[in-house]
Amino acid sequence: MAANPFDKGNTAVKTRPAKNEPLAGDEDDIDESDSAPVGIGPKRDPFAMPSGGGGDYKFTEFVGELLLVKPTEVDHVDTQIAADTECVRADVVRLDNENEQVEDLLVFPKALIRTLKKVLRGPNEWVLGRLERGTAKQGKSAPYILSKPTDDEIATASAVMKQLSLL
Repeated sequence: MAANPFDKGNTAVKTRPAKNEPLAGDEDDIDESDSAPVGIGPKRDPFAMPSGGGGDYKFTEFVGELLLVKPTEVDHVDTQIAADTECVRADVVRLDNENEQVEDLLVFPKALIRTLKKVLRGPNEWVLGRLERGTAKQGKSAPYILSKPTDDEIATASAVMKQLSLL
């Protein structure tokens, strides 16, 4: 039988430390002030789960809101509905919600993807509009669209862009 190349003559059996117990020799390296409890079970696991961008938001939750949207790239992701689903990644400013900024939000509705692709190809970085549901066509659900902003909404958005240094 060939010798184990990893055996350095140490015959001690190594075992996993108990849950939340530091590894031997690592006691000084642990900063408990910014570490979360680690455990495996129905309420805890050792991994942060990817959110798919935008935190806990879905773009379609913003219906009725005035939005500044900056598309950043076209992407393809696997979803529960289909593999390799086209979407657009975008940064969003929710003007009706205290100018909350949401980064890296995934946008899936087809009509919005078309609009955001035009912005990516065009001279402007941002698009302004109120997220609404359009008119449903026969056998289809109503699409999500960005409606044309009013002059007052344009003035509001311009002021916010200056305030947030987005220009």
